[in-house]
Amino acid sequence: MQAKNLSFVTFFTKEFPKIFSNILRGLSRKIGSMSTELLTRALALGSVPTGEMRPDLSKPQERRELMTRKDLLLLVLASAEGQSFSPVQLQKSLFLVRELMSNQLPDAEFYDFQPYHYGPFDKTIYSDAEISKREGLVNITPVPGQQWNRYSISAEGIIATQGFQMSDKARRNVKKIVDWVRGMSFEQLISTIYKHYPRFKENSVFQG
Repeated sequence: MQAKNLSFVTFFTKEFPKIFSNILRGLSRKIGSMSTELLTRALALGSVPTGEMRPDLSKPQERRELMTRKDLLLLVLASAEGQSFSPVQLQKSLFLVRELMSNQLPDAEFYDFQPYHYGPFDKTIYSDAEISKREGLVNITPVPGQQWNRYSISAEGIIATQGFQMSDKARRNVKKIVDWVRGMSFEQLISTIYKHYPRFKENSVFQG
């Protein structure tokens, strides 16, 4: 009887804690697995706060997108409201947008103007216009008897510019620049550009 009691005491004090501990670990793993699954499902449903605020995907998110040089070309052409540009008018409009509006268009990629025959010039403008023509965004019309073209926006191009992310003020100011450029004669335009940006008179063939 005493031996049996000792055996029971030994089991209860030495073996039972081991068995109970193993049972607890098994339950802990099972509960932990269930908790992880529930947490994952809750996060997927957005019902559990995390360390940062989750965006409200039901509302449109503000995005700042780079305005490419080709976008600026379309914007300038669209600002003439259907009227066309000579090559000089197009070049000088885009040049003045860069010089006068870089602070209003902080995400814009501007053309790289260099001094040329008639002041600031970037030949990429013409290649971008050709690409835009193939995309149906720009009209390029040869001038009879001349070796140059006139450039204007197409209906599809106007629609494209409506999606540009920019302020109404910036749009109005681009139009002011375009109206000013198109309101000047060739001689007045080049002379005024040289007066305010004399470094671009280098390489000029214009003697006005």
